[in-house]
Amino acid sequence: GGGGVLRGGCVQEEILFVEKPECLCSLLFCQVMLDNESITLVGAERFSKHTGYARGFKYAGDFVDKTPLDPKGRIANVIIAYDALVAFATNQYREDMMMREIVKTFVAVDLPKDAVCAGEKLTAYAPRADKESNSSAGEEAKDTSVVAPQQYAFDTFSTGNWGCGAFGGDIPLKSMLQWIGCSEAKKKVLYHTFGDNRTEGLEQVVEAILKAGKSSSWLWKRLLLYAKKKGRRRLHESALFDFLMETTKE
Repeated sequence: GGGGVLRGGCVQEEILFVEKPECLCSLLFCQVMLDNESITLVGAERFSKHTGYARGFKYAGDFVDKTPLDPKGRIANVIIAYDALVAFATNQYREDMMMREIVKTFVAVDLPKDAVCAGEKLTAYAPRADKESNSSAGEEAKDTSVVAPQQYAFDTFSTGNWGCGAFGGDIPLKSMLQWIGCSEAKKKVLYHTFGDNRTEGLEQVVEAILKAGKSSSWLWKRLLLYAKKKGRRRLHESALFDFLMETTKE
């Protein structure tokens, strides 16, 4: 994601790279990802605000990033780049294609400890000075805005309708595949629907599966069963959620 920032792209990934230009360095050093690879960007600072989207995108002024620092002096955030299948060019319900997305998600969220581990140090440089800060620029400070190691676990993955825009992915399928990958990596999921009506039913399905005490293995088997049942028929995307709601009662 973000590669289009050097051309005509101006959607989610490109906007992120424009507002956090340090991310652009990844375009110099990171090659095209394999199916079992992802890219982890740690500590990118946000410098600007925007309004609009795509052709309506406009710069809206400077932004002072007050995100706490980790004990290594980096902005305490992590951005993961992991590429989804171009779904309209393949059968996204094929077993190997679904497994590819699970593996890709697992690799993305199973972060290497040496990349995000805070270590033992509990203090670091305070954020750069701003109007509300009592610290002068460049001054070392033992500041409460520094994140302690036990708070720096990254146990939750913030994601959304991955690969379901220009790539043509089905939201019900991709949401479930991401959930499986995150579950296997023991990560919680914070899912952003962005108001897309194709996510209707997602919350109910998740609640039903959790209430029934079903496992990620159970969910995987149900996806395989649904794919076999679906075959090459064109069904409405929500049919998968309907199928899962029914099978949780078994």
